[in-house]
Amino acid sequence: MQLHLDFPEIPKPHDRLWEHLDEATRRTAIAQLARLIMQAAPVQRETGSKSDD
Repeated sequence: MQLHLDFPEIPKPHDRLWEHLDEATRRTAIAQLARLIMQAAPVQRETGSKSDD
């Protein structure tokens, strides 16, 4: 459930915007979101040696 706040100065977004996008635009948006998520996720590199700290 998504609640909408009524602010008269802000236009209301279309409820089903995603469905109006063409396939190429959807793929581009998903790829960009994936890049942003990867950048935000912490990177843990394996060093080859494990310590039992």
